[in-house]
Amino acid sequence: MANFPHHYWRIVLLLVLTGCGRGYNGPERASISGRISLDGQAIETGTIEFLPTAETAGPTAGAKISGGLYEIAEKQGPVLGRYQVRIHAHGKTGRKISPGSLEAAGTMIDEIGEIIPSKFNEKTTLERDVVAGKNQIDFELNSN
Repeated sequence: MANFPHHYWRIVLLLVLTGCGRGYNGPERASISGRISLDGQAIETGTIEFLPTAETAGPTAGAKISGGLYEIAEKQGPVLGRYQVRIHAHGKTGRKISPGSLEAAGTMIDEIGEIIPSKFNEKTTLERDVVAGKNQIDFELNSN
């Protein structure tokens, strides 16, 4: 094999077998993806956050929700452990309000606000475990 000393081939083999690594330093992280719906309807746009619980030492991780789907790559993902989950989405609340301008006096418009019940965000009851590798974590939320 070429004109390299024998020990160089060992180094090359070691580099090939170990690869380039995870691409970041620190504790092991995991990727997460999933589907999110409210009352059977996909959440069109919103956000999801994974906040570490007391027994998990790591940063918060989050993603945008689009078309009912979200994805967090491993490099930005949470470290392994247990997480509180908060889900937010804004849309029509089902109520009509006054637009607040004199030109539109007497007309009513759709109120836009948080459409996810607080038990899934500010007062969340959602918790999930994040394990090594790819995590598929779906949420079928019910507003009742």
